[in-house]
Amino acid sequence: MTAISVASGAPALREAMSGKYPKASTREGKRVVTAYVSPEAFRQLKRIAADEDMQQQDLLLEGLNAVFEKRGLSRIA
Repeated sequence: MTAISVASGAPALREAMSGKYPKASTREGKRVVTAYVSPEAFRQLKRIAADEDMQQQDLLLEGLNAVFEKRGLSRIA
């Protein structure tokens, strides 16, 4: 494939060739928050998610909303 054909190709192809990945529609308008936790906390979070058939993401959002609510703020996470 030549540079000309990549440049004129579909947007997804151009992104794939440039090393970028398309953003999932579920992530549109959202920001990333990162936290470092102990290996034990990580395993515990994974275990709760598996036991409750949930995603870790959902549990983390639940925790953020609990922090907001405790401080009298809206549960908006």
